[in-house]
Amino acid sequence: MNTLNLHERIAALRGLFEFDAVQLLAHAPGSDRHVEVWRHGYNTLCATALAVDFPRLYPPGFTRRFSPVELLPPSISESSEGMYPPFRTTRLYTGALHAYGFEDGMTLELGIQGGYCGLAHFSSRKAGIFDRRAREQARGVQGLLENSVREHLPPVAGQQETLLLRFEPGEGGALALAGRVPAELDAQALAQVLQAWPTAAQPLHCFWLMGRRSMRLAARWLQQGGVLASLYPALPPHGISLRELQVLSWLMAGLPDREIAACMGVGERTVHTHVAGLLVKLGLERRVQAAVQAAVNGWYLPDRQGRILAALGTLGASGS
Repeated sequence: MNTLNLHERIAALRGLFEFDAVQLLAHAPGSDRHVEVWRHGYNTLCATALAVDFPRLYPPGFTRRFSPVELLPPSISESSEGMYPPFRTTRLYTGALHAYGFEDGMTLELGIQGGYCGLAHFSSRKAGIFDRRAREQARGVQGLLENSVREHLPPVAGQQETLLLRFEPGEGGALALAGRVPAELDAQALAQVLQAWPTAAQPLHCFWLMGRRSMRLAARWLQQGGVLASLYPALPPHGISLRELQVLSWLMAGLPDREIAACMGVGERTVHTHVAGLLVKLGLERRVQAAVQAAVNGWYLPDRQGRILAALGTLGASGS
């Protein structure tokens, strides 16, 4: 995070307007879900309803429809009847928020002036808290909230179809995907790789395979626990094939051709041919140079056992 971490940024908002609960949701183009990056004060029922039901009831653009000039975020106390459907009539309100004791609420649409990236929900147990003044104050800090969410998204998320996933620690601390598992994704394998990431303080950037599709993987540990991961289509650089990318990944781990062949289930001569091809494509002379370049640029496919990720430390790279 830049200067202030996310907890400090949220705490600073209390000096501008009151709230008892807050949730930040990230969204990327092409994704069919909003993923939680921060929550305080909501139980699981309320948090799930806000993440799933609210975007379905009020798709992006609801702020501009309700407040086309000032772009003030709508609130229950001032805007409920002007929205369709009226917020107080929804099961989101009657069955979750109000049932849990929340009387007022306000939602900021992040990226409202281009590059929609998520939502910021605020709730209060007092009625009438989110009046015009509070809505104006919230509008003034919208940029800070947008930046906080965008820091969790890959830099090209605004240009490519991106899949956002959140992995939560379960029993024994093992990570598991929260929510529905997308088709073609081996969620268990990805969870094992994220669990093996040795430097949780640094984001992870590498390649991943979804079926036969080459994807770019970006992942970071969240301050409240769990991992936010994003996947978007990307081809290996310099015309490297997927087979060559696998070989390059094992080169990073320092394996000789014989061991690479055993890991990949191919002949040693095949591996030798791939290594020679990699050096030509990368314009290098030595395999150790290729390994370092792969580590520095994140040009590798991690393995479940964590051997490839473990090599990053010895090569002096963070995988970014």
